[in-house]
Amino acid sequence: MKNMDLDLYESIPTKSFPLRVNLNRFRGYAFGAHWHEHIEIHCIFEGKAVLRCGEEVVRLEAGDCAVVNGNELHAGLKGECSYGCLIIPPEIFGDNHVLFEHSIRDERLYSMLADIFEEYKSFDSVRALSIMGNTYLAISYLINNYSRENLSELGHRRYFEKL
Repeated sequence: MKNMDLDLYESIPTKSFPLRVNLNRFRGYAFGAHWHEHIEIHCIFEGKAVLRCGEEVVRLEAGDCAVVNGNELHAGLKGECSYGCLIIPPEIFGDNHVLFEHSIRDERLYSMLADIFEEYKSFDSVRALSIMGNTYLAISYLINNYSRENLSELGHRRYFEKL
């Protein structure tokens, strides 16, 4: 996706807690095309949704997860669902330059993410540490099981230069 429109860029502010967690109860799963450097993980609790990740259309239903890679144009195309969205800054991944599969149906990953979303409902400084720890576990699981491509530092720069 060369020369992505800067008008579609979404700036994600940083604060003391580096993750953005969104919980949405039964609402339309439609949001405009945008991109950002962050990795975005969607977890469908109930209902169905259709997400575009780059050139791929991903159909999701309860129990499914979708991963949007950093700097990837994405949009919610349609659906009625209850879902959680975890937005993770690239710094969390350290030197792991990974492109993930978009569509994932995995009970273990779903459970890990559901725990993060549940814990976030009662957010405080202690839970923040637990959520971060669980997020690192989920990232490690994703890297070990759902990496589409591991990029070297040079490969990572070349990939993002194409955008």
